[in-house]
Amino acid sequence: MPCLQLSILPKETWQPERGLLGLPRELREQIYKLVLIEPPKWERRHKSTCDHAPYTTTQFEVPPFDTWTGCVCSLRRGCDCALRSVGLLLVDRQIHAETAPIFWTRNVFSFFTASQFTQDMGNLREAYRQMIRHVSILGVHWELHQESWPDMCYDWTLHTGSRAMWETLKQLSGLRTLEMGVEKVYCPEWYEVYGPDWEEQDDGTDEPSRNYLKWLVSNREFWPHLKEFAFARILVYDGNPATSRRDIRYWQMALTEERHLVHVKARQVIDLSKLDTEAKAQEAAVKFRTNHLIHVKHAVETTLFGLSEADFTTSDSLELPFAYELRKGMNETHSRQELKLRDGSVATVQLLGLPVSKHTAIRYAKEQGRDNAQRKAAGKPTRQQEKADKKVNENATKKQTDKDEQDIVKREAELAARLQRLTSLQEEEKQEGRKARRKEQNMVRELQAAEGENHVSGVMLVVLYQRPYSSK
Repeated sequence: MPCLQLSILPKETWQPERGLLGLPRELREQIYKLVLIEPPKWERRHKSTCDHAPYTTTQFEVPPFDTWTGCVCSLRRGCDCALRSVGLLLVDRQIHAETAPIFWTRNVFSFFTASQFTQDMGNLREAYRQMIRHVSILGVHWELHQESWPDMCYDWTLHTGSRAMWETLKQLSGLRTLEMGVEKVYCPEWYEVYGPDWEEQDDGTDEPSRNYLKWLVSNREFWPHLKEFAFARILVYDGNPATSRRDIRYWQMALTEERHLVHVKARQVIDLSKLDTEAKAQEAAVKFRTNHLIHVKHAVETTLFGLSEADFTTSDSLELPFAYELRKGMNETHSRQELKLRDGSVATVQLLGLPVSKHTAIRYAKEQGRDNAQRKAAGKPTRQQEKADKKVNENATKKQTDKDEQDIVKREAELAARLQRLTSLQEEEKQEGRKARRKEQNMVRELQAAEGENHVSGVMLVVLYQRPYSSK
């Protein structure tokens, strides 16, 4: 029997796996959760290094999700603080397999419109759609003194659901919570006047798609794990008394920096088990829109914006005789407020866009300083320098563009002047030609007239010469 030989490799040829994958799975999962689980879009705040982050206690913070300037056709503000960090999912296959369940099951995926939800969810893999647990579909609603949405350049998908949205929702069988604007399932009667959205029904008939309550009732069976359904709405108020009391036209012309916008999110949890008929669902939707939301607006305006009881109104008047002014001392530490409503109930609202506290402003300044120090150590310019350089480049580009436009205008003026002179010369040449032709024609006529007179005189002489003499 041959001897068994054992070969032992040198110690330096084997090393434990280093890096993230070298950590135990439990520690890796904790890291994944810290990196991938983020607040919903409606609760995000700007990073300390973002240009839109406030650094004073009087500056109102524009929420990261507010990528519009009042009209849906406007461009993005150039801030990516509302985007999710998904770089960890793209490292390799193993990390992706470990992080994907955490990312898709623990986050709340928020959408402005039904079409946006349908498009984004429709492009996902089937396995990812099954993992999604929390969905929110809301839109920003400008109230009273702010822009009149029906008269603006407006995407009506903000105010109406669509059959495609509900068909996509049915594919999210693992859904746990669903938050929607009431307009996604039920629209008031005025919607038929301002924005009818016709859809062909299964029976071939057409009807306005303003009432999707039947979809809410019939689709309940597709979400066996759904624990919470809520109606919600985000209201927007201008807390600057200098601009909020003006009529709508003045408010539209006011500078963005002058507006102290505060976004107020109100929501109400609805028990879907009691909505077994379309009539009950409609009653719940109408009650939220005309009862709960009105009480919330009353509490918000009288408690947080200094409005008197006598001035509170739900009228859509274009001019307000009063001014909103945010209660003094309100900052991001008061983002969640419990309000006692007139009907005796208590509602919790979330305030977004509030000024930062002194402590937060100092923290932002320190983090900005550390970021600048790291960038300098790496040989990179600070963010302030980048912003200044970008401004200088933009000014130089604008100056060069203005100069080029002026040169173009100057050249066009010179060409126009040359064309005018050429046209004048051509006109003068035409006039001279016409004069020469008229003179020539006159000379021809005179010669013809003279020749005619000579011919007549000759004929008369011949006649006189040939006349016979009479004899006496």
